[in-house]
Amino acid sequence: MKSKLWTMFPSLVILGIVCVISLLSLFAPKQEMLTVENRKASSIPSFSFADWMSGDYQERLQDYSNDHVAFRQGWIHLKCFVDEMLLMKTEEDDILLGKDSQMFTKEFVSADENERFSKNVSALATFMETAQVPVTVMLVPSPAAILSEQLPAYAPMVSEDSMLAYVKNELQPLGTVLDVRDTLYAHKDEYIYYRTDHHWTTLGAYYAYLDFCRQSGKEPCNPDWEQAVQIEDFYGTHYSKTRYPLTRPDTITYFPMDNQMIEYKVTGDAVFEAQEPQGVIDLPQFHEYDKYAAFLGGNPGYCVIAGQGEGKILVVKDSYANCFVPFLLSNYEQAGVVDYRSYAYGLSNLVEKEGYDEILILYSLQGFAKDTGLVSINRPVSE
Repeated sequence: MKSKLWTMFPSLVILGIVCVISLLSLFAPKQEMLTVENRKASSIPSFSFADWMSGDYQERLQDYSNDHVAFRQGWIHLKCFVDEMLLMKTEEDDILLGKDSQMFTKEFVSADENERFSKNVSALATFMETAQVPVTVMLVPSPAAILSEQLPAYAPMVSEDSMLAYVKNELQPLGTVLDVRDTLYAHKDEYIYYRTDHHWTTLGAYYAYLDFCRQSGKEPCNPDWEQAVQIEDFYGTHYSKTRYPLTRPDTITYFPMDNQMIEYKVTGDAVFEAQEPQGVIDLPQFHEYDKYAAFLGGNPGYCVIAGQGEGKILVVKDSYANCFVPFLLSNYEQAGVVDYRSYAYGLSNLVEKEGYDEILILYSLQGFAKDTGLVSINRPVSE
């Protein structure tokens, strides 16, 4: 009898652990937000016979269970530790784990995305043909293109060189295409891209800003880097997907500034409603998980920032520009910022109405290729 009980002991232990975890998961307080993933936790689904028959109810119930299981972060870290240290995995959820804890987005372009990329280039070409002010285009290469030596062996990556060559061929005759690859590559051994996030760092943005000033004949600002503020323990979007437990956190650098930014709520037929003025750097955001969103307060559709220079520049961008724009404020009296993820109007009327002297199109190359809103750049306001 004892021998039989002894052979059953491991199974009883496992059953006991499962029961304890199930009870804890059932009665423990439920999270509303999953901070690391930067998303809301799944709520318990309401039952319907139709959803049960289709399998939708079971799928949503599984999502709810996964989001609220006891010791959830511990299980995730254990899985990631086994994947990385024991199984030597170099990819997790389309994120590649490279050398020195450097993470990369696994870049690939589907047929739909390739078509979107071509449409965005075409839309930009149409705009530049009729633009009444100079237009500069800066598409920033991804970390994988510059830090290729840190990629895992045989990592499948899209050719960004061919994409940039296509952009130059189509747009260079219509304005200025500023290629920052050589500059970034010259500084590849410096901290120019975050390890755990898809963005470049403030230092990487500054090197590109120097290129912009050289091209445009501007005198660049020369900030005192010893006076810069360091925000520690930043875990970016790549970490949110991988959760590798031995990852070194990043550090965000910013320069304190008193410049005021006014965000505009745009409704109807391009009716602009000014919101309360705020700082260029949203300091409370540094206490949240998504610390990079402190730059420009995230991604407002249209905002205007007061500067100390002369002239007015309009920046059309994705989030790569968020830590770049503050450097421009020493060169221009006003910097307008448009993000087509939250803006759906053409630019011509805005440029004329606000008296912008020049336009900078600043995206990450991959962000530009995937932007679904940029085709609105030529949209007449009357539509």
